[in-house]
Amino acid sequence: MPTGESIVRRNYLPSDLASNLEAAGVTRTVLVQANQTQEEAKFLLDLADAVEFVAGVVVWADLQASDIGHVLDELLRRDKLVGVRHEVEDDPDDDWLIRDSSMRGLRMLAE
Repeated sequence: MPTGESIVRRNYLPSDLASNLEAAGVTRTVLVQANQTQEEAKFLLDLADAVEFVAGVVVWADLQASDIGHVLDELLRRDKLVGVRHEVEDDPDDDWLIRDSSMRGLRMLAE
């Protein structure tokens, strides 16, 4: 895909989506975080709290972080959190899934 102005390379907010949802008869949707930052995770969760048609949010969290337990505790306090993901396909570390630090974070997430 060429860089620059593109239909998929821009921010979309609930106001951009509402009319399409209504036209399609969709009443609820799930936001899936695209950027791997805690700031975007918080932004999406706050946005979901403010919009009725957002049923849930899938966010990114650094599962290798030393404070991942605290981060997960904070995320789990959010009513609309429905999942946590890591973009393994974009990670330069081919062994990300089998690293001890990743396994520790994944175990904490499973609990």
